[in-house]
Amino acid sequence: IDHIDVLPGMDRLREKYVLCAFSNANRSLMERIAAFSGIPFDVILSAEDVRRYKPDPAVYQNAIRHFGCVPSKLTLIASHTFDLNAAADHGINTALVFRKQEPGGDVMDMRHPLDWLASDLGDLADQMLGASYA
Repeated sequence: IDHIDVLPGMDRLREKYVLCAFSNANRSLMERIAAFSGIPFDVILSAEDVRRYKPDPAVYQNAIRHFGCVPSKLTLIASHTFDLNAAADHGINTALVFRKQEPGGDVMDMRHPLDWLASDLGDLADQMLGASYA
């Protein structure tokens, strides 16, 4: 992983939240990436589970079904606004982690208000866990 904030930020978030990989990549690839990188995912959901690709609504509906809760109890953390917009269309909370080297993260492309906007995963963990945690 080339972002030094990822593992520490995810470790902190995992203290309170279930971490789920939610990707267009197939499950076996996501499992290999998680094992190789040490990313502590609790759950891996793949678009292949519904044979569609994000931003198809079936992918987000599958995540909601999987967790068996109201969408507002879920948060999609992403660097791509197309993904965040689709999640918000389904009532899922959104967190944009800005990655200037990745296309698709322009806040102006959001159709819905973001729940969180963070410079990196450490910043997001600070926000989601509360300022007293930092």
